[in-house]
Amino acid sequence: MIKIYFLLILLICNSCIYKYSNKNEKSTLWKDSITLSFQREFSIIPDANTPSDWSNTFAINTGDSSSILIYNTYTGDFNFFNSNTAKLSKSISTKFKQFDGISVYNDTIVYVQDYKECTFLKTDLSGIITDTIEINSISLSKGDFPPSYISIFNGVYPINNHLLHFDTFTAGENDANKRYCGMLFDVRDKSFSYTMFYPPVYQKANWGGGMYRRGYTCYNSLEKIVFYSFPASHYIYFYDFKTKNINRFYAGSKFINEINAFSKDRNMRVMDSESFEHYRTNDNYGAIIYDRYRNLYYRIAEKANYFSEPQYKYLKQLSIIIFNSKMEIVGEKQFNEPYGTTLLVTPEGVFIPY
Repeated sequence: MIKIYFLLILLICNSCIYKYSNKNEKSTLWKDSITLSFQREFSIIPDANTPSDWSNTFAINTGDSSSILIYNTYTGDFNFFNSNTAKLSKSISTKFKQFDGISVYNDTIVYVQDYKECTFLKTDLSGIITDTIEINSISLSKGDFPPSYISIFNGVYPINNHLLHFDTFTAGENDANKRYCGMLFDVRDKSFSYTMFYPPVYQKANWGGGMYRRGYTCYNSLEKIVFYSFPASHYIYFYDFKTKNINRFYAGSKFINEINAFSKDRNMRVMDSESFEHYRTNDNYGAIIYDRYRNLYYRIAEKANYFSEPQYKYLKQLSIIIFNSKMEIVGEKQFNEPYGTTLLVTPEGVFIPY
């Protein structure tokens, strides 16, 4: 039986309050001094078959209470844990056994992905299917790498009769200049378009076909803007649905300088094992996460080769870059502990797994 730990943490930065570390400390950042203090530990004991994959763990706010939802990809169960008591409040058995992942939108809508069948199932929190959406994306039908799995980091967002999802499409063999992502799928006529493309840094070097090819999204439904974070780029890119424009802003970590690509020619094939080892031993950026309760954004950055303990071989040193509502960097905190790379945002604060 496994035990899953989270830390609830408090951070005061630029008159904004949210949660962060495991001890009281102060750290002078680029613009501000931030205070971090441990609040409490949150630990849960799910069933023995629950995979330790934080990408299918979500914070759910129902108005009068908050829950942590863990989707068990093996059994298909929705397990809800009370975020105050850490006790299992309910477990719902669904038909989604061995599906690829889920995405939760607006605390009420769940999208379940069957990647092999190129299908999204729209359900509620009780697992009742309300719609089946077949995606006829070229990328999904051909199985281009990397698989565009949905998760807490790559959600499915309903926008004006469309579904937005980070899916990739390569138009032409080895033509990085035409590699689009950010699929916008029209549920009415089953057509699709793309809101984003891989940034220039990907067009100039060989990044393999693994983790450096993954992209991360978050959507601000009030501003109608979707943000994209790419592992090899210091910039955040965003698509404005009101203006239909793509823009970018610098969002780099002060702990990361150059991000190294493979020394091979851009069009040379890289084995999956090589791609993973390169990702593990080099720096990168991860998810961009919107905190709707405090109107802040967090970007994950990871430093390589930090932990010497064998059990932490595949973990990298975590850093969190903090942005205000104007997308200005207001702080960054690097952690020395082997934390996971999921942040669960709740009205009470932010949970970080370890």
